[in-house]
Amino acid sequence: MRKEEKEECQKMFRNFLAARGLKITRERERILRQVMEKEGHFQVEELAIEMRAKKNPVSRATIYRTLELLTEAGILRKIIAEGGARFELGYGKGYHGHLICLSCGRIIEFSLEELSKLEEKVVKKNRFLPKSRNLLIFGYCQTCQRKGR
Repeated sequence: MRKEEKEECQKMFRNFLAARGLKITRERERILRQVMEKEGHFQVEELAIEMRAKKNPVSRATIYRTLELLTEAGILRKIIAEGGARFELGYGKGYHGHLICLSCGRIIEFSLEELSKLEEKVVKKNRFLPKSRNLLIFGYCQTCQRKGR
C-alpha cells in the first residue's frame, strides 16, 4: 500500500470513529498500521502473533473489535470461510469474488466486472441500498481435486 493510501485509510478510520463518538486509541492505530502492511487474506490469530513479535501486544478482544470497526469503515473486507473469518484490505481494491477450497482453505480471487453490472441492475430494480457485497464460491481447488480430497 502506498503512503498516500495509508494516509487516506487513517483519515477514513479517524472520521469513521469520530462520527460514532469513538476514540482513536493507540491500540487501534497499531492494529490499523499492521493491517495496512498485510498482503492477501489473514486471520485474527495471525495478526495477534505478528503484533506480539513486533512488541506491540494487543488483546485478541481489541483486535476482534478493531477489525470489525475497520470492516464497517470500508477499509477491510471480512470473508466467512471454513476455519473461521478471514480479512483482507478492501480499500483501493476493485470488487472481486473468492473461490474457497473446503479441503485446504486456499482462497483464489477473481474479477466480477460482468457480475457487478448484473448486481447493479438487480439493486436498482428492487430499489435496494446495498451496504456490502461478497461473492463466495465453496468447492475444491485443482490441487485438492488431484489429491482426491
